[in-house]
Amino acid sequence: MIVKKLSRCKAAKIEKTKEAVQRRLLRLLTLAFAMFVLSGGALAQETRVGDTNDACDASNLVRLEGNAGQVSVKAGMSKRVKLPSLTTEVNWLCGGDRERSANDQHFDIVRITRANNGAISWVFFKSSPQSGTPGGPNLVRVGDTRDACDASRHVRFNAADGEAKIKAGDSKLVELASARNALSWSCVTPAGDCPNDVCDEHVSNDIAFDTVQVERAGNGAIRWVFYRKKNSAPEGSAPMPAFVRNATGNLRVAVSAGALKKEFPITPGLLKKTLDGEWTKRRGDITTLVQAQLNEQGQEAASKLSAQFYIESLSVATINTTELRTAADKETFSVKYIAHGNSARTRFGISGIIDPEFVITFDIEFELSVKLDSLTKPPQTSSAGMRLAHTEIEGANDTGNIAQEVFKSKLRDAKTRANNVTRDLSEEVNKALADNFPTAPKNFPGSVVKTDITITPAGTVKICLHTAGAAPCQFAGSQETAHVPHVLDTDVDRCGRSQIWLRDSAKQRFVSIGKGKNVIVEVESREFPWFCGGDLGPETNESATGPVGTYLLRVSRAPTGDKIDWGFLSWR
Repeated sequence: MIVKKLSRCKAAKIEKTKEAVQRRLLRLLTLAFAMFVLSGGALAQETRVGDTNDACDASNLVRLEGNAGQVSVKAGMSKRVKLPSLTTEVNWLCGGDRERSANDQHFDIVRITRANNGAISWVFFKSSPQSGTPGGPNLVRVGDTRDACDASRHVRFNAADGEAKIKAGDSKLVELASARNALSWSCVTPAGDCPNDVCDEHVSNDIAFDTVQVERAGNGAIRWVFYRKKNSAPEGSAPMPAFVRNATGNLRVAVSAGALKKEFPITPGLLKKTLDGEWTKRRGDITTLVQAQLNEQGQEAASKLSAQFYIESLSVATINTTELRTAADKETFSVKYIAHGNSARTRFGISGIIDPEFVITFDIEFELSVKLDSLTKPPQTSSAGMRLAHTEIEGANDTGNIAQEVFKSKLRDAKTRANNVTRDLSEEVNKALADNFPTAPKNFPGSVVKTDITITPAGTVKICLHTAGAAPCQFAGSQETAHVPHVLDTDVDRCGRSQIWLRDSAKQRFVSIGKGKNVIVEVESREFPWFCGGDLGPETNESATGPVGTYLLRVSRAPTGDKIDWGFLSWR
């Protein structure tokens, strides 16, 4: 009996020993996995691109801004931090002192390891998402600058989700309500408020930004870092369809239902002619609407210059300079109607100098999408809006030319704001569709239940009405050729990296162009930024300028070497 008890005790001890060994093994495996992740080795999508060492007293926290907020690292700790964008430097705080660590190659992840005495080891990594999957930072770094605000005061400004407030020794990554070139901010006491405090402060950047990182040292000094989302667009706008430029305006409709295979005769250019007619009929109302919009934007810009804004003359385009663009996706077709060549001669009344005058040229764009999923009721647009676009501001007198340089960032801010204003016209468009949509003929086959819409290279809209499983509709005639824009001038730049990046204003996102590619990009202005390098997103910032009237850019890169051929193109 005693032997049996001893045997059971021995068995229990063996079992406990096994459990203890398993727990130790599990802890070792967990620790090994954690170390593996911290080393960057577990993340096959990351490449180590450099390292460096720094110092910070062990009694101080090291703080830096990651893409998910501020990160603090104590002495004896190690952390991996994902940064907001690709960069060649990381700014950090040691207590209240601002410091900087840099690397030759771009990175977007850092591993920071602190010894017990506070010494810092930085290791820099670059993301490399798996082939075919999206990845990399969502933000593109487009500039930075420095400013001052006393340590006893807070920096405050309007953000997308309310007011942002940053005190000395703190940092924040803040999304703004829209893209801009300048940001108004205040340096106020914690209990202070405008207009009874230091409120009239501004910070600006040559390239429009929609996100800003504010880093404040313990003495209150400010460092601004400006970012632009890779796929940023005006607030409330839908994803941009792949429009065909300078569309013919032709609309072709055919049916395929059993024995009935027929194309209905439609007047050539009907779509463009109809829209031109509407433009002519409503041009007076549009002029009034645009004048009000320009006044609103102009007065806002003038207030930042301590000036008054005046519109001396306004010329809204006729149908001689209108353009139609068309796109389709299954049952939905989209139309963009653009009036080019609108212009306003404006004046800023500034005390003490001859009033600077400017000529503002701009597009007026109307865009709508319609889904043809029923022939028994009028379609409804999913989106319809009017906006100003491709705004250019040029000096119209000597004072205007000087002011254009002196107030460059403020004028660029005015351009960016104008291009980001959208007026919703869905209600008006849906009413027009309800009033004017034709009803199907009495003998029209009720079995027609499908609508397929395609666009030719010339922009002709082809609508095929058919029964399920029917043969494709037959459209007579040869394939139409695409429109070729007019070349204004050419130039050459250099970048030996595998990718260059530009922001396409039509697609409302940054696009990459590899070696051996020939791509047309729609630029927001004749002065445009471009970026050399980066498989994930734009890296090194460059710039170029085309002649007045530049609307499109043909980018051609040889299969090898560093040459970039720019072709500056007019819209027609």
